[in-house]
Amino acid sequence: MAVSDELSYRWRYRGTLPTFEIFADTFMDGCLNQAVAIDRATGEPIGHLSMYNADLRNMIAFLSAVIAPARVGDGSGAEASLLFVSHTLARWPLRKIYMEVPEFTYDGLRTYMNYALGVYLTEEGRLREYTYFDGRFWDMIILAADRDQWAGLAAAHRHRIEQVNAG
Repeated sequence: MAVSDELSYRWRYRGTLPTFEIFADTFMDGCLNQAVAIDRATGEPIGHLSMYNADLRNMIAFLSAVIAPARVGDGSGAEASLLFVSHTLARWPLRKIYMEVPEFTYDGLRTYMNYALGVYLTEEGRLREYTYFDGRFWDMIILAADRDQWAGLAAAHRHRIEQVNAG
């Protein structure tokens, strides 16, 4: 996924192709926690999640989630992210988890983002015309998940997911 045409511009290297040695040597740089999202039915990997740039003094970290193109929009990325954030919050005393979402990615996830904003996430900032992609500059949207709201919301959401999966 890190070097695929569909995803590489959204992820860590932003479309550049590092050598295998550089990729392997830097894969864990700045990461507090990482996980591979697996489809429960098939056992196939469908995404990669990372908690990076952790600042334990201020109790914050940043979430990165990359989901296979075929799975974008089916809810599996949201479910994987929810589980990963819950897992991370259970193990580290983080008070906020931030996400840096380029506007072109945000627009593609608008249905989920409209649901998540105000429920799980708060838009805390917007860096105007911050990142260049596809012939233009796009805003970088800074979203935050707050620990104080997370536990109850995550439990309710997991219950809804379990109901959908059972039905």
